[in-house]
Amino acid sequence: WLVDRLALGTSRIAVPGGQGVFELFLAIGYAAFHLSRAHGVALEGGRKVLAGPMTADQRLRQAGLLPGEPIAIDPAAGVDLTVYRARTSA
Repeated sequence: WLVDRLALGTSRIAVPGGQGVFELFLAIGYAAFHLSRAHGVALEGGRKVLAGPMTADQRLRQAGLLPGEPIAIDPAAGVDLTVYRARTSA
C-alpha cells in the first residue's frame, strides 16, 4: 500500500545505492552510515538494506559502527534516522 499511497504512478520504488553498494562500503569501512526507518512499514518483495540474516543494526554494530540517538523525522508516521559512526580510538 505504501507505493500506492505515494502516488508515484508505478509499482516499484528504488533506494539510492542498494544492497550491493552498501555491502561493498561496509567491507571497505564507513565513517558514518545514516539509516532511516519507517517503523511498521514492510515493502512486499523488498530487499533488506544489508544482506544476511541479521538486522541492519546488528550488521552495522558488527562492523564497528555505533548508533547515535534516533532522530525523529516524521513522528506521526513513525519515521526516524539513526546515524551509526565508526568507533574512534582514544
